[in-house]
Amino acid sequence: MSEALAPAAARALADGRVAAIIDVREAKDFARGHPAGALSVPFSPRGLGERVRVAIPAGAAVVLLAADDATAEAAATQVGYVGIGVRGFVAGSIAAWHAASQPERSTGEVDLNELVELPQLSGEATLIDVREPIEWSTGHVPGALLIPLGRLRETLPDVPRDSRVVAICEAGLRSSTAASILEAAGFSRVAHVPAGTGGYRKAGLPLAFPGAEEAR
Repeated sequence: MSEALAPAAARALADGRVAAIIDVREAKDFARGHPAGALSVPFSPRGLGERVRVAIPAGAAVVLLAADDATAEAAATQVGYVGIGVRGFVAGSIAAWHAASQPERSTGEVDLNELVELPQLSGEATLIDVREPIEWSTGHVPGALLIPLGRLRETLPDVPRDSRVVAICEAGLRSSTAASILEAAGFSRVAHVPAGTGGYRKAGLPLAFPGAEEAR
């Protein structure tokens, strides 16, 4: 059994860089409100450990925040399987965090109507596509920059801090993780696209395709 931590204890571990807070609730719940500095990695029955590994700094331990204790335990099991240390989970989830008056943050969400109007090329907003190159080659939102999620941390110095940064993936899960990484790194104007490129494509909106050199 993982240790149930009071919100203040979980925050102390995060502030001391002993452990990163991983919020495994759904992306839409994370967007509405989460512990400041937490990373969003929505729960799934399989593959969670590897997705957490991509999200956290190398060698970091984690504290989990889940919708309920059963999900926290299931997440801890998966994360432990890949060798990541689990220091515990936030007892009482986000409600307890809020009741304890611990610092919170929300993440902006961009719908498709707003997405097509983003001034991506004017310097006012930067749209980053965090899918893999093979996905990118099947079509992307015009004006987007390709930065696969696994390379985002090393690429942070190249992401403009003086503009709004919007993350997009295929279905709104990796983009939530990307937005949380950006927030934790101190970017102040961050959002993601819940509908993802999949929703954009289904809406019949125009796609751009990389040239032959870029695709390679």
